[in-house]
Amino acid sequence: MYASQDFIAAADYIIAWLAYGIAAAVLLGLQAWVTRRWQRNLRWLLLGLAAVLLLTPAPVPGHDILAPAFMFVAFAALGQADAAELAPVLVKLALLALGVVVFVVVEGMWWRQRQAAAERRADLERRRAA
Repeated sequence: MYASQDFIAAADYIIAWLAYGIAAAVLLGLQAWVTRRWQRNLRWLLLGLAAVLLLTPAPVPGHDILAPAFMFVAFAALGQADAAELAPVLVKLALLALGVVVFVVVEGMWWRQRQAAAERRADLERRRAA
């Protein structure tokens, strides 16, 4: 194989990931727009889980490239993937999803604490003004 063929294959791989990344960003943006009035924690949880599903790469067995992890899950649903190939991808997705859940819970607790502190300060200011 010539060096120019390697370059063309690498360029095609990069272009494919760029197109996929742009499409995923558009989908996440649309989801953020649709859920903009939803409860805060639920919105961030859904956005985070969608980002994990769309943006997690996984190594393609037998090749030195990465593919979106949800494609492995889709091929498994169609009966085209082997369980040995799917197991590491599912573990990776599960760990990242668990990370998102923990992050949303901790961030929600922190946000509620900030809101309560802000309400206490506002109540104290009202009392001082009266």
